[in-house]
Amino acid sequence: MKKRFVVCMAAVLAGGLIAGFAQTEMTEESTEVSVSSDAPTLAYVVAERDEFMGLLEEEVIKAGAAMGYDVQSFDSSGSSDKQYEMMENAVNSGAEAIIVTVTDSSIAPTLLESAGDANVVFINRMPDDTSILNDHVVYVGSNEDEAGTMQGEALAEYFNEKGQTDVRYLMLEGTGGLNHTIRRTEDSVAALKAGGINAEPACDPIMADFKRVSAYDQVTQLLSSDDPVEFDCIISNNDAMACGAIMAMEDAGLDPTSIPIVGIDALADARQNIIDGKMLMSVYQSAEGQAQNAVEAADRMIKGESLDDMFSEEDPYIVWVPFEPVTAADLAE
Repeated sequence: MKKRFVVCMAAVLAGGLIAGFAQTEMTEESTEVSVSSDAPTLAYVVAERDEFMGLLEEEVIKAGAAMGYDVQSFDSSGSSDKQYEMMENAVNSGAEAIIVTVTDSSIAPTLLESAGDANVVFINRMPDDTSILNDHVVYVGSNEDEAGTMQGEALAEYFNEKGQTDVRYLMLEGTGGLNHTIRRTEDSVAALKAGGINAEPACDPIMADFKRVSAYDQVTQLLSSDDPVEFDCIISNNDAMACGAIMAMEDAGLDPTSIPIVGIDALADARQNIIDGKMLMSVYQSAEGQAQNAVEAADRMIKGESLDDMFSEEDPYIVWVPFEPVTAADLAE
């Protein structure tokens, strides 16, 4: 079955050294897309507007409009303190329900206090404490136990085919403390080892906060040091950082096709890098699927309708949107 991919909107950053980086960041604290003057409203409290989050926001607004909602989005700019304020603004906006991507997985219970009696859909970043979920508070996202595992399995297959059992990896990590970061990091290494590979870190993880510019800067520093680190592969918690690392390697005169590099999200430029042999694979995370399910869940809660058919028996109050591995063979279909 041919996979479906959503193309990320792109802009070009100014400045010679980092020209060509794609991003989706927007600067407004709140944006509003109107459907009609009397349309019911949904609020979307955004953690921050990085590349994937920018795409997810677009999809939430699109899905809301398709169901007749006027979606107002509020940007927390990566700040938990500001997210509390944005939640209160969302409540005061008169929204029928609030969709929120948490800045920190641990603050979800406190955010619910700010939401009062409003229906809430957590999207993309799962709360640490899932006991807070109920008939009026649900989670929509992809199972983070899967993405890193897919990365590690692909790398294990690659190195086993080469007959290489000892591997030093460079880990590019996202935002510290997030379930995404923890699970993707731990599961990728666990799957690599489960595949028979003696995997060891080449150095401390590079904490690049899911941002390609940060990954580019830090990998550049690593490669230009007096004692450069040697590594056999790059494991990245997302595609943006993987693409930043690829550009850093190229600017340092290194060939990214010489080692396997894996990411997550299947962004447009990552897919091109896979086709060009600069990445081994990525893991598709459906922003469209997460957005559509989040809006559907919000709509049903507003109308007092059951969500039971959206949940799995094992995970009540959770709607899973599957991850999918993406390789050159998939993109050639």
